Amino acid sequence: MRKSTRGKVLPFDYPFTDTASASAFETLFTGLQKFNPELTEAVMSDIATHCIHVLFKPNEIILDYGEICEYVYFAINGLVTSLEKEDGKEFNCWFMSDGDVIIAIDSFFMQHRSRERLVTLANTECIALHVDDLNMLREKHPSFAFLELMLTRYYYQQTFNRTKWLRKDAKGKYQMLKTHYPTLIQRVTRVALASFLGVSREHLNRILREEIAG
Repeated sequence: MRKSTRGKVLPFDYPFTDTASASAFETLFTGLQKFNPELTEAVMSDIATHCIHVLFKPNEIILDYGEICEYVYFAINGLVTSLEKEDGKEFNCWFMSDGDVIIAIDSFFMQHRSRERLVTLANTECIALHVDDLNMLREKHPSFAFLELMLTRYYYQQTFNRTKWLRKDAKGKYQMLKTHYPTLIQRVTRVALASFLGVSREHLNRILREEIAG
């Protein structure tokens, strides 16, 4: 088992001897089976021996600018934002929460320095897998390779759908976010939401007041 460079690493010795690790892994197993029902307990047992169980506090950096994203994090619970810089200004470009896969996409797949910063917005519990172990498991287990394909397709489709938001103004983007990601609206702070929409806090407040007024 590898050691994550950040966060509080919890005991994760398989077979599990503590309920917290067993519960987290069961949550992961159930979530991944939605993408590949053929994923067996035997394969997941092998995966477990290569995972780490890690906790992050609010406002803790998971990955910083210029670092290489060597881990894929499966969020058991919590909230994470991806930040980028443009013209010297930092902005929120997306959010990840319970059940999501957390990576800096370019950095993870290309294994080069990240242009993103991944930061927690709440207490966040993850199970993490190093890229080298991911590659090994892909070669070893066809069902895991298929799972990775299904996850990639799922997140590609989500990203493609969000590109259609680019033609909308801030109010339109807010409505799309509310429609397709309603729980995020309730969990993300207004500061972070305004940053994602590319507007000021005051502009966002006007959008919210107009919505309440009908």
